[in-house]
Amino acid sequence: MTAIAFDRFELLHQIKVRGFASAHAVATGLGHADEDGVEAALRELESLGLLKYREGRVTGFSLTADGRSTHAELRDTALSAAQRATMTHAYEGFLGPNREFKTLTTDWQTRDETEDPAPLLDRLDDLHARVDALLVEAAHAQPRFAHYRRRFADARARLRAGDATAFARPMSESYHDVWMELHEDFVSSLGHERTEADE
Repeated sequence: MTAIAFDRFELLHQIKVRGFASAHAVATGLGHADEDGVEAALRELESLGLLKYREGRVTGFSLTADGRSTHAELRDTALSAAQRATMTHAYEGFLGPNREFKTLTTDWQTRDETEDPAPLLDRLDDLHARVDALLVEAAHAQPRFAHYRRRFADARARLRAGDATAFARPMSESYHDVWMELHEDFVSSLGHERTEADE
């Protein structure tokens, strides 16, 4: 399988949202089971000078200067006026829960480990339901947003099963990982700069 089977914007966008990503992470974001195919597609974009591959303690792809400009050009035509309106509405709806999630994350990370986590998980359940509804809306404009629903559900299920690291452990598909990626996806999709409302 080659890059022809993948949308170039979607591949570049997965890297843009993460800043740096492995083929596995891109495949996860795309909801695509063929990781080898994704790897081949990314290597093709690398050969075109749009991506750079780095090896070391962490390996993966990042956008080159040409990759960033190509992503911006493709992004500007990726949404129709109606799709942009839908995405903007979903994004604006996300900002309130985003502020609440930041507070919840702080409360989770500073809690006494002997404390019953149930009240915090109940707060997460409320946020989960509200953001899930926004993802349904956003997916009407950009289908990739539907994949966040499964990823959030997976992290939440791990939390409910007693895996405390599933809340905020970095680079582990934790709930916080997926949330931060979703936030950046909204911002990058709409070509926005972050404001005080985002933080």
